[in-house]
Amino acid sequence: MISTRVLLASAVCMISTAPLYAAISDYQEVSCTTQPFFSANQCNQCFDGKWVKEKERVGGGNMYDMFANVASGTMQYVIYEDEHKESVAGIQLINLADAATRWNTSGAEWRVSQEILFVTDSGWTNPSRKVYFVQPGQKVKVTESVLGAGYTLESSTKNNGDYVGMVRFPVAYHEVTAGAEGPKKTHYECVAYRLDGKTATPPANTGSVSPVTPTPKPTGTASGVTVKPNPKDMTKTKTGPESLLLIAAAFFISFGLMFSLRRRA
Repeated sequence: MISTRVLLASAVCMISTAPLYAAISDYQEVSCTTQPFFSANQCNQCFDGKWVKEKERVGGGNMYDMFANVASGTMQYVIYEDEHKESVAGIQLINLADAATRWNTSGAEWRVSQEILFVTDSGWTNPSRKVYFVQPGQKVKVTESVLGAGYTLESSTKNNGDYVGMVRFPVAYHEVTAGAEGPKKTHYECVAYRLDGKTATPPANTGSVSPVTPTPKPTGTASGVTVKPNPKDMTKTKTGPESLLLIAAAFFISFGLMFSLRRRA
């Protein structure tokens, strides 16, 4: 049984020299003890997801789950096709906020990664089941989202920076040690998302524009505003009735002086 499994694993698996960690897309791995909801949801490996705004979709066809065999020695991991399909169907979004935080999960479709090529198990224990072997030190993409799939945050009343949702990825596997296959184990990888602001709501278009009434300029001092005279107005010639009387008086005075001077001559 040991030699059969090893030969089969060599035929269908490719050894990877990548670091021994699992990753969801490009998210940063954090300790599962940092948040209580990680422990409450049995998370074995935790990630701090990208921040999400209202009306924004997380994932967007770019989410995938990497599973790594971090066991020491020569221990293999066995993934059965039927159990793995159940794991993929068990991917879920968990609301971490209140009831006022609403997620739209429609269209969030996940599938078995194309990197997983299941073959018939030729071992004597399960000759009819299809399996995939994960070698020690190997990391493989086990789950991926369908193009355009994801979860949309419809609305939330939480504050910026508050956790509002978490996607949990289960991976079912068996450990094989010295030819003995152990019971099914489930590895839960969890990605938590925080609220990153709210979308701006454009003002309603009423189809009309309110007219703007110009402010009248003050005229005089009744409003407490002193109005300075315009320099141009100060140079204008005045031609009112008073001016005509002065001109006539000057004319008669000049005529009288001329008559007086002639008589003396």
